[in-house]
Amino acid sequence: MRRLLFGSLALFLGSATVHAGTDSMFEPASARVTPAWSYEQWQSGSAVLVDVREESEILDGMAAPALWIPTTTIDADPEMFGRLLETFTQSRLIIFYCHSGRRAGLAAALARELGYRSANMGGYVEWVDAGLPTRQP
Repeated sequence: MRRLLFGSLALFLGSATVHAGTDSMFEPASARVTPAWSYEQWQSGSAVLVDVREESEILDGMAAPALWIPTTTIDADPEMFGRLLETFTQSRLIIFYCHSGRRAGLAAALARELGYRSANMGGYVEWVDAGLPTRQP
């Protein structure tokens, strides 16, 4: 059932990119946020960044401040995903990214379904292209 929901949510989410200047209160429902804005929110302590790529995808690096929760883990145990989200305060925005933004959008939609504030940053390459800090896992 959860996989069906995840698939349906993929069709629902848009692909528009939001350029969020300096307005730190901006919070889109289904559009993407930019890497620079995401990093600014993380630096201010108002957001957490989550990488949902698989292990083979993160070997070349990941966003320095990101936590890693692969999509296969979310799919295999959605209840565990919910318990993990409980460790974040409800006031913090959870920003997801993956390779292209599709899985990040699904994870963000699932987090919203569970009552959390979330956004889709898109793909890791956008983070790298923005010159933001990376690290090896």
